[in-house]
Amino acid sequence: MPVGFFEALVRPSIPPDTRPTPSQVPATTNLEDRLFTLNSQGAKVLRYSFSQSFSFTKSKASEKKRTFDVARVSNASDSSQFVDVEVVHRLKLRDALGNSVSRTYSKPQPRDNVQILQENQTRSRS
Repeated sequence: MPVGFFEALVRPSIPPDTRPTPSQVPATTNLEDRLFTLNSQGAKVLRYSFSQSFSFTKSKASEKKRTFDVARVSNASDSSQFVDVEVVHRLKLRDALGNSVSRTYSKPQPRDNVQILQENQTRSRS
């Protein structure tokens, strides 16, 4: 197959007359030009050791203050079965470097089986 066939197959959007003609590498009859030899003065043992160690610690932020609502979630088919939960909607943390971090979450919404008992309760830790 001609070389231009593959060019047209790979790049069909480029017209063949805009491509340069492929250059021909002259074949040499002298094999000495193509041989590569390595010479040495003797063998030496090369000793190479490699060691790598990697470690990190992930520090946890400590909670300083939380603002929460107390909600009662009851069984939809039997209201005598319920659980009271604290739903955090604002949290203040302190990271290992002493920086203050604040997180805000959505407040619980009352529904058929969710009743808000107390709002905006706070608890602080030292």
